[in-house]
Amino acid sequence: MSYSSCLNSGGSNTGRRKQLKNCLCGRLLPVIALLFSPIAGAVIVTPDLEVLTINNVDSNWQTVNLQNTYENGAIPICTYNLPSYNGSSGPSPAAVRIRNVTANSFELSIIKPQIYNAAGNGPLTPGDVHCLVTDTGSFTQPFVYEAATVVSDKSNGQYISGTWGTGNMVNVSAAHAAISNPIVMGQVITSNDPEYSTFWSSSSSYQNPPVNGQIYVGKQIGQENEVRASETLGYIVVDGNQSGTINGVDYAFALGADTITGVTAPRSYSLSKTYRHGIAVQTAMDGGNGGWAVLFGADPLAASSIDLGIDEDLDRGHTSEQVVYWVFDPVNVAELAVSIDDGSASYTPGTTSVYTVTLTNNGPNDASTVNLAYSAPSGTSISSWSCAGTGCPNASGAGNINETAATLANGDSLVYTVNLAIPSSQTGNLVNTVSVSNSNVDPISSNDTASDSNTQASSADITISNDDASASYTPGTTVQYTLVVTNAGPSDAS
Repeated sequence: MSYSSCLNSGGSNTGRRKQLKNCLCGRLLPVIALLFSPIAGAVIVTPDLEVLTINNVDSNWQTVNLQNTYENGAIPICTYNLPSYNGSSGPSPAAVRIRNVTANSFELSIIKPQIYNAAGNGPLTPGDVHCLVTDTGSFTQPFVYEAATVVSDKSNGQYISGTWGTGNMVNVSAAHAAISNPIVMGQVITSNDPEYSTFWSSSSSYQNPPVNGQIYVGKQIGQENEVRASETLGYIVVDGNQSGTINGVDYAFALGADTITGVTAPRSYSLSKTYRHGIAVQTAMDGGNGGWAVLFGADPLAASSIDLGIDEDLDRGHTSEQVVYWVFDPVNVAELAVSIDDGSASYTPGTTSVYTVTLTNNGPNDASTVNLAYSAPSGTSISSWSCAGTGCPNASGAGNINETAATLANGDSLVYTVNLAIPSSQTGNLVNTVSVSNSNVDPISSNDTASDSNTQASSADITISNDDASASYTPGTTVQYTLVVTNAGPSDAS
């Protein structure tokens, strides 16, 4: 019977909290399911922040499982990738919707605005959605930022009273006074209303992004003319443009220039390199029709740029706007996982048990200098082993395993079949433990060690014979009988 071992939670309270966030104790099955989820390149940046891309999101709600556990409240911020624009033939505009946010998951879909749907223009096209998820609170890694939620009971829109003035927004300046150069992005993270609304922010002037002491956040409904239900906004306030690398992940974020136009003529921001994940949120509102930022094109993060457009719920040809973007690229991250199992909950002394050890690279990068260590439990020995898979250092061997593969490609596995010889005198539980390591950053350490524990189930075939070597006896004599007790094994008998 196999299980994965949890990390020792020593150290400070903060250290224990971080260390145990991804521990498998009490939730082994959800973590195993996560490792095989269809999420493309989900990457832990820190224990409080991860990025992921969800493929082919449509109007049906789907659950997105997270790698971190967000103890103070997860805040997902997501951007839809509009693959193309073909006029009235589609695709239609699509706004991201989020609901049922928990510490470990949230539900995600896209919605076609009602006003555009009524016009009968274009299909709703499933597309990729890029997301970052952070815990609520104040952080200094990988950069200085604060994340919070607030309830918005009003909306901005072309036909809403006050239009784009801040009277329909929430002033959150006082909560983030420590950040001197605020860059704000956010998401509507509830779905209390059947129709869409999208996040936006501004300073006291609705045409300008937030500045210190003037941070307003709200939701807008574009050209639709109706009352919207209250929604919870999740938002992040970052201190200034920054870039760097942490835990094997390159990152950059910035407030872009006032140059991003509608999807009829999308524009780009230049980047220092090509990134894999990009999240973009419009800030301020120059156009009077409302709108939201989308990643644009079949490959919006190619060629050291981020390709963007401002989509709308009707016209789609928007004046230029400013967009806040965050981009991430895991350059040295390889999440390894190992398991061990012999398919049984018990062992028989005096036999050979066959264990299967599986080592998998869950990526997103190829792993280098991948070491597998497996020592036979005390009293036992590994009589032989074999390795299957691309990258096996050796095809077979005997004795304790300490094998190092130069490279294990993203998505590849090595499978070791191990024959463990157990002496007939073995007693007590038999615990086999394996561990893996690599020279890349491994963001989930809890599945780098695995154990299989079996209870003793001795089997001893005891026989007895009784013979006097004769087929007859003579009365008045003494007959000598020989009794022989034999243990045919395989275990020692007690």
